[in-house]
Amino acid sequence: MKLQRFECIHYGTLILIILTTNLLAYCKRELYINYKLELSEFKLFKTIKGLILEFKTAIVESKTRLIKFLQLLQEMAYRTCRKHRKKGKSTPFNIYLA
Repeated sequence: MKLQRFECIHYGTLILIILTTNLLAYCKRELYINYKLELSEFKLFKTIKGLILEFKTAIVESKTRLIKFLQLLQEMAYRTCRKHRKKGKSTPFNIYLA
């Protein structure tokens, strides 16, 4: 493999990590502000992985498409990515607020 190809793949992966981390922070903040719920990072990463092609399309097409994607992601995070407290145990978030 040529060095330029490796660097391109490497930088592309780093950009994807940064974007995914920013999406995580956005969803985490919105879920807490709107519903006072904690987000499961693992569940959200799995959700984003399934929507990665839509995310790429939204970035390239237009600002309105990106806003619609973020609204869809926020809705999916509320429905499927909430952190559930296990019986008799507190989540770190609940400990922090106490």
